[in-house]
Amino acid sequence: MNILSWLISSWPRMSVDDPVDLASWRLWYCKIAVVIGVIFLPVGLAISLPVFIADGNYLNIIIDLIAWFLLISRLFSDSNTYKGTAYILFAAIYGLTVFLFINLGPTHARPAYLVLCAVMAALMFGIRGAIISTIINTIILITLYWLIRPENMTWTAENPATYGEWVMFVVNVTLVTLGSSLPIGFMLNMLDRSLKHEREIRERLSEESEKLRSLNITLEEEIEQRRQVDENLKMSEEKFRLLVENIPSVTWITSEHGRTAYISPNVESIYGLSPEEIYNHGDEVWFGRIHPDDRGRIKSSFQKMFALDREFDLEYRIQRMDGKWIWLHDKGVKAFEKDGIRYAYGVFTDITEKKQAEENLRENEEYLKLIFDYAPDGYYLTDQEGRFLNWNKACEQITGYGKEEMVGKRLLETSLISSEQMQKAKLTFDRYRQGLHFGPGEVSLSRKDGGKVFVEINTYPIKMKDKIQLLGIARDITERKHVEQERKKLEHHLQQSQKMEAIGTLAGGIAHDFNNILTALIGFTELALKDAVKGTIMERNLRGVLKAGDRAKELVKQILTFSRYTEHELKPIQIKVVAKEVLKLIRASLPSTIEMRQNIISDSIIMADPVHIHQVIMNFCTNAGHAMMDKGGILEVSLTDVELDSESTEKYQGMNPGTYVKLIVKDTGHGMSAEILDRIFDPYFTTKAPGEGTGLGLSVVHGIVKSYNGIINVQSEPGKGSTFEVYLPVVAADAISDEESDEPLPAGKEHILFVDDEPVLSEVGVQIFERLGYQVTPRISSVEALELFRSQPERFDLVITDMTMPIMTGEALAAEIMKVRPDIPVILCTGFSHHINKQKAAQLGIRAFIMKPFVIRDIAAAIREVLGS
Repeated sequence: MNILSWLISSWPRMSVDDPVDLASWRLWYCKIAVVIGVIFLPVGLAISLPVFIADGNYLNIIIDLIAWFLLISRLFSDSNTYKGTAYILFAAIYGLTVFLFINLGPTHARPAYLVLCAVMAALMFGIRGAIISTIINTIILITLYWLIRPENMTWTAENPATYGEWVMFVVNVTLVTLGSSLPIGFMLNMLDRSLKHEREIRERLSEESEKLRSLNITLEEEIEQRRQVDENLKMSEEKFRLLVENIPSVTWITSEHGRTAYISPNVESIYGLSPEEIYNHGDEVWFGRIHPDDRGRIKSSFQKMFALDREFDLEYRIQRMDGKWIWLHDKGVKAFEKDGIRYAYGVFTDITEKKQAEENLRENEEYLKLIFDYAPDGYYLTDQEGRFLNWNKACEQITGYGKEEMVGKRLLETSLISSEQMQKAKLTFDRYRQGLHFGPGEVSLSRKDGGKVFVEINTYPIKMKDKIQLLGIARDITERKHVEQERKKLEHHLQQSQKMEAIGTLAGGIAHDFNNILTALIGFTELALKDAVKGTIMERNLRGVLKAGDRAKELVKQILTFSRYTEHELKPIQIKVVAKEVLKLIRASLPSTIEMRQNIISDSIIMADPVHIHQVIMNFCTNAGHAMMDKGGILEVSLTDVELDSESTEKYQGMNPGTYVKLIVKDTGHGMSAEILDRIFDPYFTTKAPGEGTGLGLSVVHGIVKSYNGIINVQSEPGKGSTFEVYLPVVAADAISDEESDEPLPAGKEHILFVDDEPVLSEVGVQIFERLGYQVTPRISSVEALELFRSQPERFDLVITDMTMPIMTGEALAAEIMKVRPDIPVILCTGFSHHINKQKAAQLGIRAFIMKPFVIRDIAAAIREVLGS
């Protein structure tokens, strides 16, 4: 580093931004003065050096170097006060000045150093420094004046001055010193005061500024808080606005006079009017449209809200602008007062759907209650202890116990459950406590009236109001149990019916064969009677055989009636004849312990089938005998005529006043209870042991009597026997007699083709027809008969054929013959057939249908009827 750089770096610097302080300025001034002195003092010494050397004034050189080194030492000093530096500067300048004055005299510009010192003193120390420096300058000058003597200084002789001149010199220098230093000192003092004042002001300003800065920070914080509050308020207002506008409820503010001050925009979607329309029209679009039934309490509650400070909370109906009625839930409170007017704030919500849901729920609850109460099955609820909570009407009907009698009681405390059913009830509750379903299970309950009822129980644990309850469903199966019993009986009866049907089928087959035998027996007997001499034993015996044959014929009819394979024709009959025959037959089958009494006195005629009447009387007598089989008794049968008037027939539907035959069958057997008496005519009902009866007898009898427009009365008590009374209407007609007529048999000469697969029947038929005068060609094969007829169709006048034959039946044979010759008359004979009857035969074109066994008179009459008299 060179000297110049060092001096530049040493040059004192002071920023205008540095603190304003006079001492700092003075220190800065001192440092500048030191630097100038360090720089220019060697320059002056170098310029003056030749003169000093020439004059041998080496002391001046030394003094200048000392002053320079003092300045240099001060330049490197770390002192921060200006006073030390100022003292050194004053010492250096005053030293040099005095030394120069002493050696060179006070001439030329040397006194300027004194002025400089005064100026510097004024700058360093103010007025005080200026005055002191002036005094020092004056002392120095006076001292120099004292020294200005020729004998003292060599330069005095060279520069003589008078006393007056020197005084003027001193005075002028002093005045210059004062004139230059005092203003500076005064200015600096004032500047110092100003600076101090400024510093104080600055300090106060700094303090105020700090306070202001603190206040400013606080204010900024408050402003920020206020801004945040404003933003939050705006955000809250926006949220509130969005909330108010978008929530389903409508917000409102209304004065105590009913004027709407605010209402949220969503009112339009609910009510149908915009807020502006409500503001403009007021009460007429709001209070005026409230339902008349709700309007009074709305106004009353609205007034009480302001008068008594009560909350407004109501549900009411209001009519929308489109005419639809809606439900509102309106809630409000008195909120504030403005300009002497009180206002209320509130919200209302459209609860129409809620009300509808509540109404639906209420209806559903009512429906459920109705379903529960009026369900066809018994519904009941119990708690976990088995205590009844509810009990419907079906339960009341099933058990006879009312709801008020059962609710609150435990099941096991009632008399509903018998001891044998108790274990099943406990099992039900055990499963219930485990949360399991029970059922279906059958139990018998004891009714309030003492009767028994069978029910099918299903139980379900259900949760209601945070509690587990038991829902029980009891179905009355008493009738079903009876039906099951009846079904079992019907199954038994069906089996019996099937047996009877099988027997009937068997009977039909037997009847067919038996009728063929009877046909031959009766035919040959009648032929023999024609040759027997009347009054002889042979004639009497043959008539006995013929009568037995007729009885056998009727017996076969009864068998076919039983098997329901025969048809009956009503004819006038004298009922006493049938009754007497039945009593003869029944007597042989009754034990001797049963006494039979009869009173058969009616001679009246009724329209009936003898077989049916036989069946009716036989059934009554058989049942009476069965009732007295163990202990014996009396069987009474009476047949009388009675006259019934209108009063007597009123109680019987379908009966007319008139004469009736009254049949009474009475026994002294065990009798019947009322329950049995009500069912004796039911099909398949019987009190007999299995295998002893089918339960069809009395039902068939009842059907026969009803078909004849008659009635049956039954009287019976347990232990007092039974009495059956039958009333049958009398007809004005003659009974058809079974006695053989003496009239000649109808005869003819036509040619008959007779077909029967039984040779014996073919033989007896040929004899009968030839005895009647007819020409007969017999055939025992239907196929051969058809071939014969096809070959000679005009040869025959009549075809008589049996029904049941192998290969081709009589029905088929008749059809084929009539194909060959449609006009040929055909008579069809049968002992029994499932496939054909009189009506069907007529439909096929068959002229006559005759049941075997037939008598000669019947077949003769049929032939003449077919061929013409």
